[in-house]
Amino acid sequence: MLGKELNHYKILRELGRGGMGAVYAAEDTRLQRQIALKVLPEDVADDEERLRRFQREARAVAALNHPNIVVVHSVEESGGCHFITMELVEGGSLADVIPPGGLPLEKFFDYGIALAEAISAAHESGITHRDLKPTNVMVTPDGRIKVLDFGLAKLSEPEVSDEDETQLQTDSLTADGKIVGTAAFMSPEQAEGKPVDHRADIFSLGILLFQMATGDRPFKGESTISLLTAIIRDQAPSVTDLKANLPRHLARVIARCLEKNPEHRYQSAKDVRNELTGLRQELASGDTGAPPPVATAVPGSRARVLGIVAAGLVVIAALGYVLRDDEAAAPVAPRLISIATADSTSGVYYPLGRGMATVIEREIDAIQVEVLPSDGSFENAIMVDSGAATLALVQSDVAFHSVQTERVLGHRSDRIVGLMALYQEQAHIVVRSDRGIKSIDDFRGQTVNLNLPESGSRFTTETMLSHFGIDSSEMETSFLSSGEANIALLNGTLSVSTQWVAAPAPGLVSVLRSDGVELLSIDPELIRGLRTAQPFLMPDVISSRTYPNQTEDIETVAVMTLLVGSSSLPDALVTNILEALFSNIPDLIAGHPRASEISFDRAFRLEDGMSIPLHPAAEAYWRDRRD
Repeated sequence: MLGKELNHYKILRELGRGGMGAVYAAEDTRLQRQIALKVLPEDVADDEERLRRFQREARAVAALNHPNIVVVHSVEESGGCHFITMELVEGGSLADVIPPGGLPLEKFFDYGIALAEAISAAHESGITHRDLKPTNVMVTPDGRIKVLDFGLAKLSEPEVSDEDETQLQTDSLTADGKIVGTAAFMSPEQAEGKPVDHRADIFSLGILLFQMATGDRPFKGESTISLLTAIIRDQAPSVTDLKANLPRHLARVIARCLEKNPEHRYQSAKDVRNELTGLRQELASGDTGAPPPVATAVPGSRARVLGIVAAGLVVIAALGYVLRDDEAAAPVAPRLISIATADSTSGVYYPLGRGMATVIEREIDAIQVEVLPSDGSFENAIMVDSGAATLALVQSDVAFHSVQTERVLGHRSDRIVGLMALYQEQAHIVVRSDRGIKSIDDFRGQTVNLNLPESGSRFTTETMLSHFGIDSSEMETSFLSSGEANIALLNGTLSVSTQWVAAPAPGLVSVLRSDGVELLSIDPELIRGLRTAQPFLMPDVISSRTYPNQTEDIETVAVMTLLVGSSSLPDALVTNILEALFSNIPDLIAGHPRASEISFDRAFRLEDGMSIPLHPAAEAYWRDRRD
């Protein structure tokens, strides 16, 4: 192509090459200026789908008019060669200017706010970029940001036909079989090949902000598959863990951009811009509005959680205690409390925790609630026991063994107390019909999924199977999420999966609609014996009307989800929290797709659900309600 002329443009040099075409520096011989010229490769120019996508890109970018977005001059064709001409941006890419350790804070705000403004302008024009990354962001010699390469942009046009919409949703796999976008900067929904909207860009923006702040990326992997798995499943570290002098509120802004569930992210890039602008102004005035420091948890291994609280003063601060002159401890209401939940990608714990935080902050004056993602019940118990969390959502069996035995913590905790019982999670034992599994005894020699390694569900499953006389050494065990287990059941690499379910999940419904997969009933005699030995496991029935292809009721057991807290919480605060939550049950997981299916009303039976001591104020509160 070098030296070739397309219409009145002379190709000078190649600037780059990507999946949607090559980019050249060219001279506009009419206007005597240099421009960038993007050409669809000749070998695919006759591909109707590829050409349609190229033309879509041209229309999308040409519609934009923003100082931080590359200017498109024209869309042209010459001798069957389709191309667009655009502004030639001098300078280097964002990837070139981010130093080890990240950008200085002032430069971070310059670039971050400009990026958010550019993305917001594109979204307001109905355009989703879908491939935001440092090499698609140029920094001019005078320090201005220019967002490039809308080659993967998706127009959200209302007149799209059903057929076109289906095609747009499946564009995540190109003709070459590649996922659209760059793996390290994809959103979870892109990585899973799901339909995307503008909120995918907000996740990618969060990765860019993370890298600008720290010099590192939040998700890593030794291969593309492991990297995509990390994006889908792993919780990003806080930027303050990598760079302690960063503002804590900045860490929260970036963390919210990186929420796995699009519903929990900022819903617009303009909101991100406003947050960054406001924080910059606060820092400039010296007033960040930050509450006193408290213990916070880093999701991950048990060792990391146990290392959070290094001194008794941190625990005292977290629980809002002060010492008077006479050295007597006087409980006061803390300004900031925290609630440990779970990974935000699936399930009910995380949206429930967020709902609780919203209700508590709305109903109780001068209280802020920090929602702490985690690996689930197991880690949540550790966080409350260590003082790293004030409140937590915990399965009742994990709570029981945290207080009554040493199985969870290595000691019996006197710090974890019950506040309220919430809803039941039923054991769904899903089996392959062709494996001859008619009872629990038939698990021996089979491939059995026990749930994720650090989850309360794994702990409960192992407790149940152990009571039934099945040792993990007698099975080939795996430790998969529910979604992964469903896939393994369908492809035959897994024989059994036990899932603890609050309400029918779409993935489980889909699996049970398939031939060759069914629910297994537990012998009622076994259930009665289990209830005697493990008081936190209750008899339950999965109704024959629950799932497709199910013709009879399924005998099973259920575990209760509890809200637990620190035994040192002030009585008045506990009473206020319970009153706020109990009076606003519909708001607790409002917006969650399964909220209406979860039965909170039946679960407020403390005599059934609580397998641990109650906080004195909680005991008094529920006694008054029963009376």
